[in-house]
Amino acid sequence: MALLLRTLGRQGVCLSRPHYHVLYRHAAPMGTTAKEEMNKFWAKNSRLNRPMSPHITVYKWSIPMAMSITFRGTGLGLSGAISAFAMAALVLPGSYTHYLDLIHSLSVGPLLIGLAKFGIAFPLSYHTYNGIRHLYWDIGKGFKIPEVYRTGYTVIGLSAITSIALALISQMLRYIFKTSGKRIRNVEPVVETASVNLLLTSSLPPALPPSERHRS
Repeated sequence: MALLLRTLGRQGVCLSRPHYHVLYRHAAPMGTTAKEEMNKFWAKNSRLNRPMSPHITVYKWSIPMAMSITFRGTGLGLSGAISAFAMAALVLPGSYTHYLDLIHSLSVGPLLIGLAKFGIAFPLSYHTYNGIRHLYWDIGKGFKIPEVYRTGYTVIGLSAITSIALALISQMLRYIFKTSGKRIRNVEPVVETASVNLLLTSSLPPALPPSERHRS
């Protein structure tokens, strides 16, 4: 009822006052849908050859813009990687160690392995630190332009430092486990020989003293 009265009142005002006719002519009819209005809008822009705005080429690239896009990209990438890893663990035959040994058998250099580890650690570090930055924004702080740039550079620096540290720690642990494995493999034959000798000596009869030997 209120909608009907408002429509009749609008038509009555526009008909009774000629200077309101211009406003009424550009008003959207009450019976049209939002989709129809959008189609009319885009058809009018195409007919008048208007440029599309806003567009990505209009703006000058900045650190906040690049970090915003990267933040969404790392989120999608991490979600897709975790989902793919989970599906591979369910579908593919063999265990995790099998595929890890397969990667080790490729004999990739330590530089490429370090770069690969940095490439895995950086998205996780960046998404974590920038998520903390967004939580800081959620409490209503850090929206001034200098603060936005300052926190952005801080996130980039911390992400790079954390990724390099994780890659180096992983490489050090890999070297330690590799060298300790070699030592264990070198010690194993000695331990096996000593065990065999101990077993043989324990199975032999005890040696007789010299006095008993002469009697025998």
